[in-house]
Amino acid sequence: SRTRILMVTQAGMALSSLVIALLTVSGLITVWHLLVISFVSSVFFAVDNPTRQALVPDLVGRDRLTSAIGLNSAAWNAAAIIGPSIAGILIAAVSISGAFFLNAASYIPVLIAVAIIPPLERRAPTSRSMIRQLSEGLGYIRSDRAIWGILLLIAVPSIAARPYTQMMPVFARDILGLGATGFGVLMAASGIGALAGALITASLGGFTRRGWLLILVTIALGVSLLAFSQSTWIIASIGLVIVVGGTSTLMMSLANTLLQGIVPDTMRGRVMSVYTLIAGGLMPLGSMILGSLGEFIGVPLAVGLGGVITTIVALVFVRSLDDVRGVR
Repeated sequence: SRTRILMVTQAGMALSSLVIALLTVSGLITVWHLLVISFVSSVFFAVDNPTRQALVPDLVGRDRLTSAIGLNSAAWNAAAIIGPSIAGILIAAVSISGAFFLNAASYIPVLIAVAIIPPLERRAPTSRSMIRQLSEGLGYIRSDRAIWGILLLIAVPSIAARPYTQMMPVFARDILGLGATGFGVLMAASGIGALAGALITASLGGFTRRGWLLILVTIALGVSLLAFSQSTWIIASIGLVIVVGGTSTLMMSLANTLLQGIVPDTMRGRVMSVYTLIAGGLMPLGSMILGSLGEFIGVPLAVGLGGVITTIVALVFVRSLDDVRGVR
């Protein structure tokens, strides 16, 4: 069951933190230890994330799905904003090894929460191979224009627009003339925007034209990113980064909600695995492309081009893919 999978993945990530803590406090930690443990943790997370995504409709029902996903995203973004500050305080107070011990312990209430989830409807086990199930999932995605349209709509910004955060040091130092504090302000502004976008998603429970909204938000992401890339005024840049962070999170949360609302339960895990791959896996590729392109034409122009591409793709959806526009 999905809850059992979550128990295994959460326990695996807790164990990874515990191993790092033990190696650090013993003085045996090396780079290769970190590489291996990071790889193992990433494997656990790659299974954990789509499983959690697929479990949400089982817990809240489809009528409250939008609000649940929005609140989940809000919690995630709040942790991303607050977590690094807490980590810095903990490292100063109890050392790096102590921080990792506490991180491992933080999984205990999570494991308890998963363990007390009431029994859900059991699904008949399948004898089909993993490759066969993956093939069926991809075939299902290809057969449904609304699903592959939504995935395509978020795939392009995940390469062209969302990696903007990796270029933020260049904007802070070279474009806006800011130091470390200014860079921190820009990143905080992006995080505040992301949190706002997640809270907006949570408020859309009764909103029915979410397919249209997804397209419009994607257009807003592209336009605001283009404007940010050309801004040389710090106040305007901070405001635009808030908009970019908010529209980026709102776009991904809406896509998540739409997919979970139209995908049957038997295919939900496989489709959400593809969503997770797009949401997290394409951003490093986009960062590499933007960085390489920035070497030739400059980072502002490269990031602005990403905004233009995102806007054009979303406008194409306005004109052609009524399957996405009509999703509710």
